[in-house]
Amino acid sequence: MFNNKMMFTIFYMNFHEKLRGISQKNNSIICVGLDIDKEKIPAHILKGGSFPLLEFNKKIIDVTCDLVCAYKLNLAFYEQYGIDGMHLLKDTLDYIPKIL
Repeated sequence: MFNNKMMFTIFYMNFHEKLRGISQKNNSIICVGLDIDKEKIPAHILKGGSFPLLEFNKKIIDVTCDLVCAYKLNLAFYEQYGIDGMHLLKDTLDYIPKIL
């Protein structure tokens, strides 16, 4: 039976190993924040497509995935859009390459 300390150690080691591996692969320790703020996203992106915020996140991921070691999604930026924001959060997380 695992206790809390053992579970933390297992999680931390896996996280640490993954972080070290992707940092070495991409030669980077950069973490990109995917914090959505409609006021800071260019208007032409907000007008395009049926899911403009997801497309914006995907474009950022596409052009940075070989340059970074992690992405950070601030839950508060997604919560403000209610259930749509939670779907956006999930879809964005699903889009991030599994190696990261």
